[in-house]
Amino acid sequence: MRVYNLVLFIALMSCAAASTRVTASMMKVGDSYQMVEGKKRDAVAFAYFDEAIHETGWNYLSIRSNDKYPNYDQAYAAGFLEGALTAKQMYIQIKIRFPDRAPPQKVQRFFDANEAWEKEEKASGRNPDYWEQRSLLDVQVNGIYDGYMAKATGAMRNVTRYQIIVATYEYDVWDLSIVLPADDESKCYADDASAGFHNKCHGSERVDHCSALIKVLPDFSDVFFAHVTWSDAQSMYRIYKAYDLRLHLRDGSLIPGHKVAMPAYPGRFTSGDDFYITSARLAIQETTIAIWDESLNENIKPQSVLQWARSALAYRLATSAEHWVEVYSLYNSGLYNNQWMVLDYNRVLPGQPPRDGAFWIFEQIPGGGEAADMTWWLRREGYWASYNIPYFPAIYEACGYPAKVEEWEAKAMSWRDAARAQIFRRDHKKVVDLASMGRMMRYNDYKHDPISACNCTPPYTSQYTISSRSELMDKDGVYPFESLGFRDHMGTDVKITSRRLLDDHLGAAIICGPTYDQQPVFDWNTTPLGPKEHEDYPERYDFPFYIARMDVDGEMDFDYVPFDHLKKCCVCWKQVLSKNAFSY
Repeated sequence: MRVYNLVLFIALMSCAAASTRVTASMMKVGDSYQMVEGKKRDAVAFAYFDEAIHETGWNYLSIRSNDKYPNYDQAYAAGFLEGALTAKQMYIQIKIRFPDRAPPQKVQRFFDANEAWEKEEKASGRNPDYWEQRSLLDVQVNGIYDGYMAKATGAMRNVTRYQIIVATYEYDVWDLSIVLPADDESKCYADDASAGFHNKCHGSERVDHCSALIKVLPDFSDVFFAHVTWSDAQSMYRIYKAYDLRLHLRDGSLIPGHKVAMPAYPGRFTSGDDFYITSARLAIQETTIAIWDESLNENIKPQSVLQWARSALAYRLATSAEHWVEVYSLYNSGLYNNQWMVLDYNRVLPGQPPRDGAFWIFEQIPGGGEAADMTWWLRREGYWASYNIPYFPAIYEACGYPAKVEEWEAKAMSWRDAARAQIFRRDHKKVVDLASMGRMMRYNDYKHDPISACNCTPPYTSQYTISSRSELMDKDGVYPFESLGFRDHMGTDVKITSRRLLDDHLGAAIICGPTYDQQPVFDWNTTPLGPKEHEDYPERYDFPFYIARMDVDGEMDFDYVPFDHLKKCCVCWKQVLSKNAFSY
């Protein structure tokens, strides 16, 4: 293993509300790296970081590597730049969400066994492209750690390696902390109201992580692809990221997904929501499904690839929706089980129904999964909705959902009769342009929509909407099960792409913060949740939608502008945006 002497240029980043841009490059001289200010033509990689969270709800990071350098150097430099430029954000996240300095012993033992197995697989010579790219993920993680530590001063240095890399491993740790047999530690982080893990410790909170919709416009002019994350308030510390990592396969070709744009969090290069747009013209998203039948967890073995790595490998290596399923399903760990949706925009042509193979779904469970080309459904129904419940009957049965319908109710657990299924089925026809798609994904009229009614006191729940606001529930209310009532849980964003957006520099319409269409704006000073640490978070989440596009000027730059400005300056958007598109 080569030793690198790191010489770091420290870029000052303003903590003021005004947007601040930092540009840096990673140079290589011999076996030494040097991070310098500005964009350098012969750099291994360069990065822009826009600290704009108080103006737009998001910070923005873009990184591009130089394909004249070996894969190892590119991956390490990309990680280092991210760790250094976003060190402040990583530290804030560590303090608020990841205070545990080490994983539970049972999780560490799993990781150790997993690492040993992966070394054997890499040495076997089987699937060499896969395992080389898998190794590069670890190189990039190591770069993030080194970049952070090079920038860190004072208390920032009093963190462990685990606290820095856990952002990447987060969902694997969540599930392992629950499913592995208890040893001298508690079964999960149920009593730890920090670390970001507590939501996963209660089964009722595992079933409602996201809402997603794929909508074919009636004239087949486009297909919208949208996602809203459901999480806790302290998760709203966001970075929208774009990477152009010019990594090569063994035949010398670039990886298909060398460009990827995603909503994410500090210190990780997987989305976590998940939502991806790639240079292979794929759009990828998921909603989480629960494993109610705990006997399935016996299939979770360290002889597998952790979910975070499989996600990154799939978005980098896949060339089509079906190929994405093939890559992702390899070495299934059974952790962070989701219904994945992949739309191949190469098979979405204007004025024509989506072609066969355009849209695939894959539902993973421990020990297996099921996948299918669902393009026929898009053509027949005009939409696909996802709301944390498996579609395939075999997966639905295996997970234990039928018993939960009896225990809870169909509105919570039935694929056909779930509240969100009913709302999407009723309202998807209202989606005719980008503005109405945004309204669909921000919809929450729980006090007036009959679908949101429940056997509760008061007689409705925000849980039965597209974008939850559970923190608005009555603290003294009576609810038949926990997830319908008051808790720190809400829709925290919306991301939308389409054929036109994707082809315009991997563009997406994005908004951070809970819906304020029919509900009050989320404000840390007035939230019913009470005081919560939120250093450097926006105080009030009343942001509009923005269009985020990468590489607009060929400089791997980010362009993020509100809709009204975009409509005025870009003629092409007049075709899809109505006046005051997101003023509703």
